[in-house]
Amino acid sequence: MRSAPGGFQFYAYVIVDWSANNSPKTGKDSIWYCVLERADGKTRIAALHNPPTRHLAYRQVRYVLKGLAGRGLRTLVGFDFPYGYPHGFADALKIRGAKTWTGVWDLLSAQVADDERNRSNRFEVAAALNSAISGTAFPFWGCPSNQQGQFLTSKRVVPHVPRGIPEYRVTDRRIRGPQPAWKLCYPGSVGSQALVGIPYVHRLRYDAELAGISRVWPFETGFRLPPRMDCGIIHAEIYPSIRTFDHGMDSCKDQAQVRGLARYFAEEDETGRIEELFGVPTGLSAEQVANALGEEGWTLGVR
Repeated sequence: MRSAPGGFQFYAYVIVDWSANNSPKTGKDSIWYCVLERADGKTRIAALHNPPTRHLAYRQVRYVLKGLAGRGLRTLVGFDFPYGYPHGFADALKIRGAKTWTGVWDLLSAQVADDERNRSNRFEVAAALNSAISGTAFPFWGCPSNQQGQFLTSKRVVPHVPRGIPEYRVTDRRIRGPQPAWKLCYPGSVGSQALVGIPYVHRLRYDAELAGISRVWPFETGFRLPPRMDCGIIHAEIYPSIRTFDHGMDSCKDQAQVRGLARYFAEEDETGRIEELFGVPTGLSAEQVANALGEEGWTLGVR
């Protein structure tokens, strides 16, 4: 993997605004992704697409990553949903070990089904997880009325308690806006995106042609940016609302955000500040660092 010109850390930035829509959809509140590349000391938008389904988005992003890897271009890849759950989730599912995030990713990849028309079983999976964890409608909640049952309800009916599974990860509490990964429905929710999204990132990370050069930050890298020669693709959780972007001529907020966030990371790379974004967040205890690296993950850019 060759170094980026001018000492930059990345040649390309692939930013994905995900969706848990139940049917193919384009435009507002659907999947958008932007590919920004660096060449001759300048950046350009190489792709800005709005695929109607998750299957198509996955295939297109995989194709992009294979092309970039084939050209030896180091790439930052970000999807906008939690890559981990609050500390205690894995233990409640009897997933043990120092790196429980891998067990959670494996479990969701095995249980979540998502067809080529965006029809998924995420509510059934959430109900099964609730049953295994608590025997009640906890911790996941939020669903259409026809999906309600003993183990999943439209509204939150079981509260979080001290010394139980937290409502939020540490990274979520650092900034305004993020909603809990347990909330599967309603405006601003991100829980369904995570349930159907993690399996796709899992497939990209462990793709037969990409696995050898791919790592997930900070789970596999620690709170640092690995040397360029050690890692060609870095997957990192993102949160588009961490910045404010002008819609300009873009058709919707989602389009503006993927374009804007790709440019933001490229600018941080140009100034040399991008390594700070990958570093240890300020004010974390040793226990919080361990939990972030082993289970919760972190949002790139949250300090």
